Amino acid sequence: MSARPWPPIITARRLPWWLLARDALLTLLAWGALLWLVQRPIRVAWDYLFVAPHGQLTREAPIDWAALATMLQPFAVVAAMLVVWVLVWALLRVRPLRSREPQPQPAPLAVAEQAARFGIDAGDLLQWQQQKVATARFDAHNRLRGMQPKAGS
Repeated sequence: MSARPWPPIITARRLPWWLLARDALLTLLAWGALLWLVQRPIRVAWDYLFVAPHGQLTREAPIDWAALATMLQPFAVVAAMLVVWVLVWALLRVRPLRSREPQPQPAPLAVAEQAARFGIDAGDLLQWQQQKVATARFDAHNRLRGMQPKAGS
């Protein structure tokens, strides 16, 4: 049994058929739900713009804007309360955040210390830092085991 690479690399060539079918089905369901939600406004707009006489509703009843506003009022109230909450929180937090002293910049990490933290040779680390593009190799315990420079870097 061959060892699987970790982390698994997912490419378009290696996607299982059921994953593609699931994504296509969920996308079609989402578009269908969206069209179902806006079917009435679409029908009214079509009737108003394209059915003779143009500029008048002949097949569809006009939208009752007052009823729509009444139905959406609880959502608007909740949204307004959330906006007020965020504004009050921001106004209360702006003074403490501005009055904080800026934190000093930490000392740079020495190459030897950084290499020791990763368990690699300092000379290798210096060489790897010069590469623009490289592929990192890790072992089964997610420890860095090597770098392979990409051609042309």
